[in-house]
Amino acid sequence: MIPADRIAAEFPFAREVVYLNTAAEGLLPRSGRDALLRYADDKARGDQGRPAMYATEARLRSQVGGLLGARADQVAFVPSTARGIDAVLGAIAWRPGDNVVTGDAEFPTSITGPLRLADRGVETRVVHAVGGQFDHGALERHVDARTRLVIVSQVSFRTGFRVDLARIGAVVRDRGALLLVDATQAFGVVPVSLAPADFLVASTFKWALAVHGAALLAIADTVRDIEPAFVGWRGISDLFEPIHHERYTLWPDARRFEEGMPGFGALYTLDTSLGVLADLGPDTVGATVAARVAAVIAGLERLGIETLASPEPSERAGIVAFETGQAPEIAAQLSRGGVYVWGRDGRVRISPHFYTSAADIDTLLERLAAVLGR
Repeated sequence: MIPADRIAAEFPFAREVVYLNTAAEGLLPRSGRDALLRYADDKARGDQGRPAMYATEARLRSQVGGLLGARADQVAFVPSTARGIDAVLGAIAWRPGDNVVTGDAEFPTSITGPLRLADRGVETRVVHAVGGQFDHGALERHVDARTRLVIVSQVSFRTGFRVDLARIGAVVRDRGALLLVDATQAFGVVPVSLAPADFLVASTFKWALAVHGAALLAIADTVRDIEPAFVGWRGISDLFEPIHHERYTLWPDARRFEEGMPGFGALYTLDTSLGVLADLGPDTVGATVAARVAAVIAGLERLGIETLASPEPSERAGIVAFETGQAPEIAAQLSRGGVYVWGRDGRVRISPHFYTSAADIDTLLERLAAVLGR
């Protein structure tokens, strides 16, 4: 049980409204705001504030590595998941006839990035979800000897389906391909591990409750020697070595994918928000979200609404969605009553976090019934 007074203190907005749109934008805790002020104070000291910035970065790199079951040197900080995906796509030596396998329930970046490789003779193969469920069998049929990369979200932003990464990883390894996992809709709500993947990216401003400007790019030892298509000064191990005008040496770890100074403000807030999540306990956070998701699904079923959620709790995280041609109108009407959900792309998406109360779910269902006239 997460104390209500702790939620009220950290997330006052969550007590003023019914906030169910974490999959788009997580709420920043008060302690995160304080972290931004600490960053501002350090930045105001010019280069004298850098030791504090670097200390925060180093601590966070180690903390994130621990959460992913990885080492600190396997973690890089990039501006966004889109930049992380682009960095991976750029690091692979593509050949005509190669293919990338992804899915139609992926965030568009995971599809548009590979599509840009078409002029290099690289095919993009798309696995279609069935009733909101990821088709593991179809993935296995799409991956062949010419597949160089498989891109899959641990949790679909579109349907909320949580894939079997161990199964996918085994198929990808067996075919000699690489696996890129987008853990954006998982990181901060369900366990995330680098282990099944070669590359892992994740945003931090959603379930991890930080701000924009810093995403994770984790690199497994299986691709330790892969090099980015770009060279930023931060990716060089000794920027001012005497022979820097003739050659350079990249870091022998994930830092080779870093370009310039990271978004320190985002790192300060992530450092704080991960502390909040750790203090509450990942099992408690996960169980709370699972209970809220189950209540949403049951309530929608009572209203006669078929969701895209899996009937198996192990295949769910923090998202429940249902299809409707009136998604924007429904979301707008709910917002006028202080209930915030996501309504676009033919879907209403509901995404509670641990700051969502059981009463919030009751309010959602009551207001939704009124909107739908049921």
